[in-house]
Amino acid sequence: MESVIVNGTGRVERIDAHHHLWRYSAEEYGWIDEEMAALRRDFLPSDLKAAMAPAGIDGTIAVQARQSLDETRWLLDLADATDAIRGVVGWAPIAGEDFPGVMEELTGAPS
Repeated sequence: MESVIVNGTGRVERIDAHHHLWRYSAEEYGWIDEEMAALRRDFLPSDLKAAMAPAGIDGTIAVQARQSLDETRWLLDLADATDAIRGVVGWAPIAGEDFPGVMEELTGAPS
């Protein structure tokens, strides 16, 4: 899915609205089965940038691939360090008693 936005300079940007990044391990990404062998590797910002350039994409939204606060925090750190990542769709335990505290923590995180 692609979105088009106009940035502060009036330049139109193309944004990939759904992109996954991960450090692959079979234990943590058990949903990646034998038929998806090409996905059984790390996908990091360098891979993202290499795929974006030829497609004419200016930025992307990183989306969680696991239900893990650690992954959400990692994606937020990547977004802070990588200009191409314009936002994060992460995971948080919305039914958990500690949800308000988790959201307070994540609210201050760059996205």
